[in-house]
Amino acid sequence: ADIGLKDGRIAAIGKAGNPDTQDGVTIIIGPGTEIIAGEGKILTAGGFDAHIHFICPQQIEEALMSGITTMLGGGTGPAHGTLATTCTPGPWHMARMIQSFDAFPMNIGLSGKGNASKPAALEEMVLAGACSLKLHEDWGTTPAAIDCCLSVADDYDVQVMIHTDTLNESGFVEN
Repeated sequence: ADIGLKDGRIAAIGKAGNPDTQDGVTIIIGPGTEIIAGEGKILTAGGFDAHIHFICPQQIEEALMSGITTMLGGGTGPAHGTLATTCTPGPWHMARMIQSFDAFPMNIGLSGKGNASKPAALEEMVLAGACSLKLHEDWGTTPAAIDCCLSVADDYDVQVMIHTDTLNESGFVEN
């Protein structure tokens, strides 16, 4: 099969050519169409890295070279506060990270810091661009913080990422 590209996107998969001179043509080639011959090849969707610690821009280049086209995670570069926890704290940092990603051909999702017992700070991060909120035991994940984060995520239709060891921070239930 051939793959027809138009405006940088896959427009069709089939047999490319001129239907006036060839049989079975399903992709008509025009001056704005690029065709990639697919004989003997496998076409797959790009990979999704669902847990990236954004530490340096070279990570994006490496990911693209290995077939990753979407990255979900957080951080603010080499800062130790969020280096190990894959989240981006607050609207100012969220805006700077989003701005820095404009230079790269990568689909990016940023997780915001999800540990708060009141919704305002979490809502602020979602409105600044966070597509998920991250609960991490390093910041005191109490039942109130878990409940608040889940409620905000439900209200704004975003995901929550939680370390399972976080659930035992304020005690546990035996069997």
